[in-house]
Amino acid sequence: MKLFLWGLGMALALIAPGAQAHGSAVAEALAADGRWTRLVTTGEGPSVRSTPAVAPVLGSIYLFGGVKDDFASGENTFYDDLYRFDPRLARWTPLSPSGAKPPARAFAASAAVPA
Repeated sequence: MKLFLWGLGMALALIAPGAQAHGSAVAEALAADGRWTRLVTTGEGPSVRSTPAVAPVLGSIYLFGGVKDDFASGENTFYDDLYRFDPRLARWTPLSPSGAKPPARAFAASAAVPA
């Protein structure tokens, strides 16, 4: 089993002024040796944001929404976009399901259930 973390660049930008933020950066924890490895991802990944709803589904990781905090102006940008990350290929794919899109949100929860 592997643990995937997304958004490391955002955290770096918040704690290290002037640091580059890499919104689609993914780090992988390898359970075998406990080592962190930075993945080079492909595809169109989500922009830098915090607090998206994330859920694993059938070997992929789905990410919805979140917020970009502009600490200088005090304004926030909320997102209503959906992405799939395939950890085997280290590839992001933006998704556009049919039907009415949920409103933009952050601090939301998500869960995967059998269909």
